[in-house]
Amino acid sequence: MKSTVLKSSRDILLAGQNVGGKALGLARLTDLGFKIPRFICLAAEWRDNFLIANGVSPGSDRKVILDTLRSGQWPEALKSQICSALTVTGLINKDLAVRSSAIGEDHRDHSFAGLFESQLYVSGMDAITSAIQAVWISAYSARVNTYLQLKKLSNIDCRMAIIIQEMIDPDVSGVAFSRSPLPGKTHDWLLIDAVLGVGEGLVNGDLEPDHFEVHRHDFTVVSKVSNKTSSYRRGIGGGTQKVEVPETKATAATLSHTQVQEIARASLAIEQSMGHPLDLEWCVANGTLLLLQARPIASLPSNSAFSTKIAGDERIIWDNANIVESFSGTVMPLTFSHATRSYKQVYIDFCRIMGVPEATIHANDSLFGNMLGLVRGRVYYNLLNWYKMLYLLPNAKSSSSFMETMMGVKESLGDQADKFFDSTGPGYKPSLKRKIFLIGTAIYRLATLQKSIEDFRQRVVKVCDAAMEADYSKMSLKDQLQAYQRAYNDLVLHWQAPILNDTRCMLSFGILKKTTETWLPNDKQIFNDLLGQEAELVSAAPARILMQLAQRIREGSLPGRDWLLQVRPEEAISKLRESYELRALCKEVDEYLREYGCRCADEAKLETEDLTYDASPIFVLLKTYLSAPLQTTETRRDDKNDRRKEAELLIAAMSGMRRWIMRWLVKQCSAAIADRESLRLLRSRTYGVPRRIFRAMGQHLTKLNLISSPKDIFWLTVDELENLVHGKAVSLDLKGMIHLRSTEYVTYDQTPAPAERIVSRGLPGLTSIYSALHQQPQTQGVTDTNILVGTSCYPGRVEGKALVARTFTEAKVVNREILVAERTDPGWVTLYPVCSALVVERGSLLSHSAVVARELGLPTIIGVSGLTSSIRSGQHLIVDAGAGEVRIVPEAIEPTPSLS
Repeated sequence: MKSTVLKSSRDILLAGQNVGGKALGLARLTDLGFKIPRFICLAAEWRDNFLIANGVSPGSDRKVILDTLRSGQWPEALKSQICSALTVTGLINKDLAVRSSAIGEDHRDHSFAGLFESQLYVSGMDAITSAIQAVWISAYSARVNTYLQLKKLSNIDCRMAIIIQEMIDPDVSGVAFSRSPLPGKTHDWLLIDAVLGVGEGLVNGDLEPDHFEVHRHDFTVVSKVSNKTSSYRRGIGGGTQKVEVPETKATAATLSHTQVQEIARASLAIEQSMGHPLDLEWCVANGTLLLLQARPIASLPSNSAFSTKIAGDERIIWDNANIVESFSGTVMPLTFSHATRSYKQVYIDFCRIMGVPEATIHANDSLFGNMLGLVRGRVYYNLLNWYKMLYLLPNAKSSSSFMETMMGVKESLGDQADKFFDSTGPGYKPSLKRKIFLIGTAIYRLATLQKSIEDFRQRVVKVCDAAMEADYSKMSLKDQLQAYQRAYNDLVLHWQAPILNDTRCMLSFGILKKTTETWLPNDKQIFNDLLGQEAELVSAAPARILMQLAQRIREGSLPGRDWLLQVRPEEAISKLRESYELRALCKEVDEYLREYGCRCADEAKLETEDLTYDASPIFVLLKTYLSAPLQTTETRRDDKNDRRKEAELLIAAMSGMRRWIMRWLVKQCSAAIADRESLRLLRSRTYGVPRRIFRAMGQHLTKLNLISSPKDIFWLTVDELENLVHGKAVSLDLKGMIHLRSTEYVTYDQTPAPAERIVSRGLPGLTSIYSALHQQPQTQGVTDTNILVGTSCYPGRVEGKALVARTFTEAKVVNREILVAERTDPGWVTLYPVCSALVVERGSLLSHSAVVARELGLPTIIGVSGLTSSIRSGQHLIVDAGAGEVRIVPEAIEPTPSLS
């Protein structure tokens, strides 16, 4: 029965993982020359030998093992070995700490921090052996079991080695992080927290520590000293007790400037030697620094990730405030690869339209190919690349604010944008002759824009109608891929009309916004009132048509009211087509599907099943419309008319020239927005073409046993499919790749989404793994925590219950509640008639949630930071959409009954 007590750092290092991570860390610190309290180590087999000595097999039932660890007797042979080792090392009559060192503890990927038992100020053999048993038992606690499950480590053997260490009675104790785990601070700062006395009050969160931030390069110290009322000290008879801090020490810093820098330098030296950021426990006794533990910071990568020679030092601003409307949540690889191709081509054409020389466009090919990024499976704008693209255009600096408004960027670069343009260089400056040519071309294109839009509409209708009729399942994989490329060429390469109109929209919107802010500075709401004058937008047509359909069913001019209220939505379309009595309703639904079948929630994501695949949302909404009081739409229209009249009166009171300019600007901007929404609705049909083709390809790949299910094709990229078809694939283990990606995305879906704006530094891909590597801007809140603030889109004051929905499926049950959403997309428009107000966490003034809400007269607020994490369904809200405020009404507390 081998039960060696390890007494030297060399023996512990040779024992490897059998002594656990904590003991190995202490041994490494000793070898590096740092001062460590003396200790010995009982390797993991000691627990097994204790069980065997008590007649129990180490492989016995969990309950049997626990009972034995609690009540088993120590053999004299084992006790004498411990006693002998303590005598040799001079620890026999000292106060000791009995600490865990589990197999797998203090690992790079899982620390088990604070989960296992430690016993402090232990003295005497009986107390030592009891403490060892308590530490062994802690490996079977519920919190350890939960941690194992959450970390998917249920098969890790939590056998426990034991550290028996000299217990220091410290003046100050604390923790140091060699790299700050706080976003934005990781590269340049380290953190130190310190408390008086023993560190127990710090690690259990009971005491507020002094906080020191130290710059990793020049050792600048930023201090925050707490008001200390208590500390933990040696208790009478062992253990610790909480005692009061003398007034003279209550507001004094626990560490001197020199001591802070000493700990910082030690942290950096150890990090450099071990190769990764570290979490260090330390104490100071009689002016001497002693180290108690060193473990990797599990949330950070190795030091190589911070090396500018390896990972670089590039800073990238990622922003998804507006693009989240098109690509919500996690986006599968096939969708992202198709989107990046399309964005590249569209913005190359945009630069051509704006007169950027062809040589300049070719020189910036990598810029156009990186307009988008993927962070934890979510699509973001690479914002600096958008500014770089803007820099290629004439008058770039004057257009930056317009572009920010168009993109829905909530935080303008402001002066930073000016510095960016100034530092980039002189930019593109066309000659006078070139300027005249560009101005003439722009005038011609604007004059012929309506014809271009109509030509584009006819092209889309022709291509998409043909795609809906084609049977792609009868084509070979090569023919399917060629069909995708033809559709791409026919649509994306002829995107000039939407580009021109988006530019027109961006400029007219920006000019109108600046003009109203200058000429009518005291009436902030008039901007939205003016844009409320636009004609009915075609993008709201799906909602209007379904509302009208429901009204006809309610009135009896269309059959099916009772049938509709009883049928299951997922079975409705097939039963409707089988029913002779309901043929009139069936005709209406089929006509709706032909026109709007591709408009659905998350329509830009190819993996989404649109209405042509799953028509059940239509019947859910028809049922809702039948039971909801939709007459409020008339009230909203009246409200809009009143606001229009008030806005007209303000404009009418202006001087002649200003009055003419304002009316012209409103007309131009309203027309541009209306055309933009019409084109966006048309764009929804273009997503249906690749969706149909790739689904057909998925069926073929499934039959070839290359993937397990047709839907698995969305885990691949367009390039990978092309390489497969053309014989250039570097790997044919598609199932293996799909498994890896789907497993990774499960983590992305189960963890909070990154912020709207983040700043990565170094290798961008690492931000998807380690969230501490990117900086998140600090949200400026209001004093009242029950008030959330955003941007007003359409005014109105509404009181009611909240329905919080992160997905369209969750939102479908809305019935007169205030709809609270992380984001919306065009497919959500059908819900607007049955919600009393709309509050959105992400979006812009030009997002569909804003544009269509104005058209429908729906009180709406966008850009409310922290919205969905602050409000829960059922809470009572007061929405003042004109002021952009959401007030959470505190729940009433029932009075306690009198006992008299």
